[in-house]
Amino acid sequence: AEYTFSATAFDIIDGNVPVTCNHPLTDTYPLGSTEVIGEAFDNAMPANGVSESFTVTVVDTTAPAIDPVDPPGGFNPDNPYPFKLLNPSDSTFAVTWPVSAFDADPNLTFTCTIDGETLLPVNQTIVGDKVQAVFDYSFPVGDTAVSCTVADSNGSQSTQFTVLVDDIWPPSQPPLPTEDLSAIPAADENGAIVTWATLFSQDAVDGQIEAVCTPLDSGELFPIGPTAVSCTSTDLAGNASAAT
Repeated sequence: AEYTFSATAFDIIDGNVPVTCNHPLTDTYPLGSTEVIGEAFDNAMPANGVSESFTVTVVDTTAPAIDPVDPPGGFNPDNPYPFKLLNPSDSTFAVTWPVSAFDADPNLTFTCTIDGETLLPVNQTIVGDKVQAVFDYSFPVGDTAVSCTVADSNGSQSTQFTVLVDDIWPPSQPPLPTEDLSAIPAADENGAIVTWATLFSQDAVDGQIEAVCTPLDSGELFPIGPTAVSCTSTDLAGNASAAT
């Protein structure tokens, strides 16, 4: 903070004499206490001198100013935004992001909140004139809202952003029925009701997925003769795998 003072000295013989201080009359002082010392000497030989001092105390009275987190996709240039799961077995995507803030006092507290969970920074350093905290989190598929806050004794400020992770991997291929469906006797001239155990695929994100078979599914009336059946499992992201 900037502070201005005046300093004068008077001698009964020499009158007004100059005062020399260890700080200019107008100066910028750091946070905390700074001692200012002034000295004055008369014109005697040797000179007679006197010194006085006072303390300038600067206190932080403002809340820190947080920078927007921009953009989320910049956290991982190797996986352009929106992020995509790296492997078929993955259900989350790990993201690391910085949060920066400016304040006269670098002793700041950073937190980020995701779905009610409070995260603490994995690292906090001073970068230039700002304090930077680094966070990491494994995000699920879909949109996840993130709120990050910086605080000191004078208040707090927050910024929000959203991380989007896409599921690009299909579920596993549906298994073939274990029942022998090669010679089903017809019930009448229309054919026969054919059934088989429900077929399930596995998906890292959505878990167990029931396959849907076309043109006819288990429990439906099949005509006499061969019918080619294709069974498909589709996850919630629209990724599909099929077996015939």
